[in-house]
Amino acid sequence: MKPIDHLVKRIVIKIGSQVLARNRTFNPKKIKFIAKDIELLKKTIGAEIIIVSSGAIMTGRMLIQTNGKPVSLGIKQALASVGQAKLMETYSKAFAAYDMQVAQVLLTHDDFESRERYLNAKRTFSTLLKLGIIPIVNENDAVSVEEIRFGDNDVMSAEVAALVGADTLVILGDVEGLYTDDPKKNPSAKLISIVEAIGETLLQSVGNTKSSFGTGGIKSKIIAAKIATELNIGVWMLPGYRNGVLKKALVEKNNIGTFFLPSRNPIKTRKHWIYHTLKTKGELVVDQGCEKAIILKGKSILPQGVVSIKGDFPKESTVWIKNTKDKLIAKGLSRLSSSEIEKIIGLKPEQIKHAMSHNFTTEIVHRDNLVIMKS
Repeated sequence: MKPIDHLVKRIVIKIGSQVLARNRTFNPKKIKFIAKDIELLKKTIGAEIIIVSSGAIMTGRMLIQTNGKPVSLGIKQALASVGQAKLMETYSKAFAAYDMQVAQVLLTHDDFESRERYLNAKRTFSTLLKLGIIPIVNENDAVSVEEIRFGDNDVMSAEVAALVGADTLVILGDVEGLYTDDPKKNPSAKLISIVEAIGETLLQSVGNTKSSFGTGGIKSKIIAAKIATELNIGVWMLPGYRNGVLKKALVEKNNIGTFFLPSRNPIKTRKHWIYHTLKTKGELVVDQGCEKAIILKGKSILPQGVVSIKGDFPKESTVWIKNTKDKLIAKGLSRLSSSEIEKIIGLKPEQIKHAMSHNFTTEIVHRDNLVIMKS
């Protein structure tokens, strides 16, 4: 399969801060070129477009003079608050010139962790797309704190692609694509046109250099691609600093940048949400029999197979599952709180009813809410 064979209909386009910069300052003209490309995508292939845009802090720094890259969370929040308004104004004007309307959507990681808020966000995107409006998404940096942050917009763009059911994610950055080595250090490094699968070897081999504006590096882009491809979403990494790259890759079908093939064995949406989105709050250590049952037979985790527990968490929390050798084997949603689990560790089903006065269950983690780690 080649990139030109990939179905392109609903596209999430991530635009990095460095793409919107020229001479280390915000460049509004770049958005005009992007708007022109997107108009072409909509007219020629009938594509539905969602944009995940960085640049709020960079734009705020242009409007409020500060020395160097902002460090404290408070300053970043202030810059984002000012910059987001200017950024959206620029997008609105650029897209209006091509008779396209945009809408601002600000999200935090909490919007993805809460199932109710996740579904509400999904409905909002669906309605906007039906109305022909282009959502412009950014992390709500003005109110986000470290505990509820995505970390960077590369990962967020993959999560948004999963949320809206996109078939394609395009990451516009400041590199040509993925290379065999760092091209800045090794002139012989070659561009990789197609990546068939993203394994741990690839993740460990790439560096994590960051731009002067953005929070993500090449590694964050690979992680984003892994998240998306596991849901059967094709991912393009393209040189966003070049004008017309969206047209060349998605309309003219030129083989540029790097294309990450969708997984041949995509994960179910709910398990994808549990594995990639939910943050863990504790650990369960299971014995060898339980380990074999969940890995080889697809069984749920029962109290009699649990050896110990770590952390203090409420029911419906996400937990890591480890074996007695401290090897990570799974991730899942616990039906019980840590205090409830402690009362029934090692007990057989017929013993549990006597140990629990309420909330009786024979399963701690149901198999439908359990994601096995790949070797």
